[in-house]
Amino acid sequence: MDFGLIHTVWTIILIAIFFGIVRWAWSSRRHASFERAEREPLLEEEPCSLSRPSPSLPLPEGEGGEPSALRAASFTRGESRHG
Repeated sequence: MDFGLIHTVWTIILIAIFFGIVRWAWSSRRHASFERAEREPLLEEEPCSLSRPSPSLPLPEGEGGEPSALRAASFTRGESRHG
């Protein structure tokens, strides 16, 4: 088999899959489900307890006694604190 024919067939298959997914996503049966999913982030029933760390829990320490997140942020800015 010629590689050109293989690529042509593969391209046609992928285009058919793409249009199948688009048709599925825009079908009227999915409309109610997508509307429910788009409103879900706005409906907060209870506050998330994981959004803020508890003051009783210690922060993870990195090298030099600074929190790991601050150390990583300073590393990405190019600051070096190795002694």
